[in-house]
Amino acid sequence: MTDDLATTLRIDGDAAHFVVTTADPVGRERLLHMGWQAIGDGVFDRVLSARGDVARIHATFGRHLRQMVRQSARLEPVRWEIALEEFLGRVDGTGLHWWLYGSGALAVRGITVEPGDLDFAVDDAQHAGRIFEDLLVEPVTGPLDWVARWIGRAFHGALFEWSAEAVAEPPNEFGDWAARRLEVVEWRGRRIAVPRLEVQLEVARRRGLTGTVAAIEGAMRQGPGGAG
Repeated sequence: MTDDLATTLRIDGDAAHFVVTTADPVGRERLLHMGWQAIGDGVFDRVLSARGDVARIHATFGRHLRQMVRQSARLEPVRWEIALEEFLGRVDGTGLHWWLYGSGALAVRGITVEPGDLDFAVDDAQHAGRIFEDLLVEPVTGPLDWVARWIGRAFHGALFEWSAEAVAEPPNEFGDWAARRLEVVEWRGRRIAVPRLEVQLEVARRRGLTGTVAAIEGAMRQGPGGAG
């Protein structure tokens, strides 16, 4: 499954097109889930900013494409702990302001969830792009007419992405509303800022994520130290 993935790069002015072709139904479904658009039979396009060394970034993307798709399909383990360790080690002392949200923020609490990737809110997407320059699988892209103005993606054991200048309406886990509702948890001796559980519960309910809602509610009933 997902063995026939192939990718090409097309530059059109300020836009970089990361085009992926596959005949595999699993690969097709996962690419749509990961933000690609179908532009033909088995052909998918993701339009990004043509910033930095796009050819090198695309080459890195190509090396990890199969693994990213298989992890998204849960055909390979998502090594989110490795990605998080790398993130924490690199951002230390850089001045980047950030917090972890999504399923990763639940996992570091010991709540039984299986992150498919890691999501970070940052104050400066370009700064994050420089920190993870050699790991980028997409150029830092923006400004966007989306829930956030800037996004970036990198891969190290698992996919991790960051967003900056959120414009999404609350409740959310990555904008100013969430920034005022953070707390710090300990994970492997590290301090990690995450949204409060009631924030993540409200977002999960809004998105109809019944399994996540149940996991959060169970952790909240157990109280501090009761997850896992």
